[in-house]
Amino acid sequence: KRLHQRAALGETLKNIQTLRTNDSAQRIHLRMNLSPIYSRDKKLIGFSKSFRDDTEARMLWKDMHSLEELIAHAPDGVITLDESRRIKLANPAALLLLQGMNVKSTLTGQKITDLLAPNVLVEFEQEVLHPLYKNRKVEVLFNWPVPGHIEQTPLLFRGFVLNYPDLGESVWALRFEKSNKPYTQVN
Repeated sequence: KRLHQRAALGETLKNIQTLRTNDSAQRIHLRMNLSPIYSRDKKLIGFSKSFRDDTEARMLWKDMHSLEELIAHAPDGVITLDESRRIKLANPAALLLLQGMNVKSTLTGQKITDLLAPNVLVEFEQEVLHPLYKNRKVEVLFNWPVPGHIEQTPLLFRGFVLNYPDLGESVWALRFEKSNKPYTQVN
């Protein structure tokens, strides 16, 4: 009633979130637009309503936030990357593993390739990033250079792609952990 009263005063309401029950008795989330309709003599004669089912997008949004919360507390390093190799999300373990003692407050927004020394950049691209982006999957042991130190930490990288067609994007995820296995380059 309140929405109809507002619309009757000439207001056009957009993206009003509402919960309804569909024909199968399932609760669905809808976004509604509501506009008044006037006659030629400017009398209110009705309302125009349009609805869009928002249930799947809300569930996806909720799942993404649950995933982010789970990732934040994971003992392994976890990052997500966009197509340009920029880090979209990094958990605290990723900060410690990738930055060594030179911990910055965040990795988000940085290119993962900017965190590497030039002498290992080509190798990292070939062994980790190319398989991840081309094959949509990777599992490889890679010696990550510790910034400001000579030693390298063997990290086991596992990666995959997450597709979100409703949002029109893909995210590449890398999970990595310290490994006790010695690194041997395969020629």
